[in-house]
Amino acid sequence: MRLTAQALSRANRRTSLEISLPWRQRAPLTALIAIAPCLLGATGHADEAQQWRWENAERVIAFGDVHGDYEALHRLLSFAEVIDGDDRWIAGSKHLVSVGDLLDRGPDSRRVMDLLMGLETQAQAAGGPVHVLIGNHEQMNLTGDLRYVAKEEFAAFAGPRMTPYARPPPLPLGRKVSATRW
Repeated sequence: MRLTAQALSRANRRTSLEISLPWRQRAPLTALIAIAPCLLGATGHADEAQQWRWENAERVIAFGDVHGDYEALHRLLSFAEVIDGDDRWIAGSKHLVSVGDLLDRGPDSRRVMDLLMGLETQAQAAGGPVHVLIGNHEQMNLTGDLRYVAKEEFAAFAGPRMTPYARPPPLPLGRKVSATRW
């Protein structure tokens, strides 16, 4: 079978129509592409990021669905002997795993994130990794779906002049992009 230029042109048009998606369906893919370098180890920890299997872990402490409840997470980590009274890592080489949904619905998502980021550094020094998986609420925030974000929660992450649906700052030198709608 021989393909003519016209047939190839029709095939290309058909293919591009089949893969064109509305923004709502394209956004999660765009977010995944945007964070892919981090997930694939472009952050300088390539060996660690690409390791997906651990053997002979002394103990694995897994939790999920914190939803901004810092106090509950703090009690859990204290009870499991992961942190001491000063929020320092005391779990040695044990593995701590968050299976997602650290954000939204609760008032202290920022404190939850700050605690886990601090523990990640301390745990690494002690030989115990902290694994944080992205849940559906993290994915929703990455793609701009902020329906579960309270104003107080947003304010903890944002500057004083920002609101969840604030206009972005003006473009440099007063340029305008006509294709952008805000």
